Amino acid sequence: MKKKHLLGFIFLSFLLASVASVNANEPPRRRPYTANLDQKKDKTPLVPFGFRVGYNFPIERLYSNTDKLERLFSAEFGGFVHLGKIIYAEIGFGYGFHKGHYHSMVLGNPIKRDVVEIRYLQIPVKTVGYIPAAKKFTIIPAVGILYQPVLQVSNNYIGYSADNITQHQLLWTVSLAMKLYFVYTEIAYKDSITPFFSNKKSAKPNFLTVSLGFAF
Repeated sequence: MKKKHLLGFIFLSFLLASVASVNANEPPRRRPYTANLDQKKDKTPLVPFGFRVGYNFPIERLYSNTDKLERLFSAEFGGFVHLGKIIYAEIGFGYGFHKGHYHSMVLGNPIKRDVVEIRYLQIPVKTVGYIPAAKKFTIIPAVGILYQPVLQVSNNYIGYSADNITQHQLLWTVSLAMKLYFVYTEIAYKDSITPFFSNKKSAKPNFLTVSLGFAF
C-alpha cells in the first residue's frame, strides 16, 4: 500500500528534475528578465485550450482484504482551458470509464469473478506552468485536484454498485506535458484521496495516465 506514495514521490522528483535541467541548459539572457516575460506573454494565447485522450494504467490492485483488480481497461477524454498569466489555472471537463475484471471473495457471492464497468465525469482543477524550451516546443508541469463523480456502475454478480463504491471521488494529480506546435502529450500520476469502497475499509486506487491531444 505504501509503494504508491513512493511512486508519487519519484514521479514528482522526476518532474522537478526535468524543470531544473531545462533552466540549467538555458543560454544566458541578453535582455532583462522582464523583457523576456513580455515576449513570452506575446507568444502565449490569452486563453490556451485543448483536448486530450488518455489511457490509465493501474498501480494498486488489491482494493480490500476480499477484493482484487485482475485486469483493467480504462480510458478518458475531455477538454480544458488555462486561465491566467505565466502561472495558469486549468479547468476542464471530461468523461472516463474503468472496465475491470474483479475477484471478490465476499461470503454469499455465488460468483467470485465478474466484469464491472464504472463510468464517471472528470473535473480537473490544476495549477499549470509554461516553460518555453525551444521554438514551438513548451514543457508544461501541473499539479492539482481531480473531482470524479460516478455516473453509473454496470450490473454484476459480485455486488458492486453505487451503494458501496464511493460516488464522489477525489484524486490529487501531478503531471508533465510537452507541446510541439499544437500536438500535446502528457504523463500524469493520479492518487485517490477517497477509498474505492464507501461501506468498508479499502484501498485508494492510483494510476499512471498517458495522454495525447491538441492544445492551442
